[in-house]
Amino acid sequence: MEPEPERPDKGGSGVGALPDGTIATLAHAACSWWYPRVAGRGATLKSTLLPLPPGFAEYLLQDGVVLPPSFREAVTATAEDSWSDQSEVDSECDSDSEDDGIAAGALQPADFPELAQQLQAAIDASGRAGVFPRLTWSAPTDAAWIAADNALSCRTPAQVLLLLKSSDKISEDLSRQGVQHCIMLRKYRSINAGLEFRCFVKDEHVVAITQLRCNQCFSFLQDVTVRSSITEAILSAYDQRIRPQVPQNIILDMYVEQRSGNTDTDSCYRAWLTDVEAFHSDTDTLLFTWDEVLSFQTAGSGGAPPSSVVMPELRVITMELPILPSQKVIDKQPVALARRIALFHQMCGPASCTVCGTQHSWIQHRRLATSD
Repeated sequence: MEPEPERPDKGGSGVGALPDGTIATLAHAACSWWYPRVAGRGATLKSTLLPLPPGFAEYLLQDGVVLPPSFREAVTATAEDSWSDQSEVDSECDSDSEDDGIAAGALQPADFPELAQQLQAAIDASGRAGVFPRLTWSAPTDAAWIAADNALSCRTPAQVLLLLKSSDKISEDLSRQGVQHCIMLRKYRSINAGLEFRCFVKDEHVVAITQLRCNQCFSFLQDVTVRSSITEAILSAYDQRIRPQVPQNIILDMYVEQRSGNTDTDSCYRAWLTDVEAFHSDTDTLLFTWDEVLSFQTAGSGGAPPSSVVMPELRVITMELPILPSQKVIDKQPVALARRIALFHQMCGPASCTVCGTQHSWIQHRRLATSD
């Protein structure tokens, strides 16, 4: 049975221990739980959910890449298709089976013809754009290397399968039990990484917002008016279309889209829910710390007037980050570095530094930003 959102008394939790991240908590972040609840309210981009057929999870976790018969379509490499020719994968698998002296039939995996048809139908509905796949909690972004241009647009069922099967994030998802695993397919679209944000909801209020991609500084986010408009768009989307459908403590990933043909910065943005994260210590808080998130006061909590409007802080990267010394730390170091810089801004205030405007020289700035 699906867990329902916990809604205790609205007295405000204040600073306290984080939820323990049990499967009941993680279940609220599963796309099979949150997407059906918000899809009909215009809160998120239209997607297709496909429950995993019996045996499919086990197939994804198996070593090697041997496609089920229903997925072995002939793919012709063209200028419009960035993926490798699927026939090369099949021929390589066939060659391996001959070298090992194993009968080809012994290597054939279970077949999933109905899933292949459902995937193809979703791809056809997307037009030429293809689909962006994800599993219960994660998108296979760590497997982008399988595509020549690192794009995650899939135009055949085989490409969806290869992307899922090549991802460690997907394997980690499948190791968790207790929820209905499913594939989510969304029409692929190019997005502005500077308009992706992580929003922390505490006691049914958005208390903090952070830039999601913390390895880049976006010049347009330095404009106070733009940040204010983005914050208002996020709050409007949460209050009008999301709040009744999710737990009172949750983390939302939002994409703020600029409406075409509208030059009024006060009303030209609309926020879409793209993902949900569990409100527990395993979730990355990016430019905030968990102590900060838990300490933020909401209207009516901690002695605040019930009618008070508490505007959440929106934190963004305010300077270009240095080149990282190793690809191995590309996903972790920028976040830690950006968090330290954000703390410097709070401590120092505007002053002499030509890079970030705080009260230290460039040499001090670099020493502080790169120290542990």
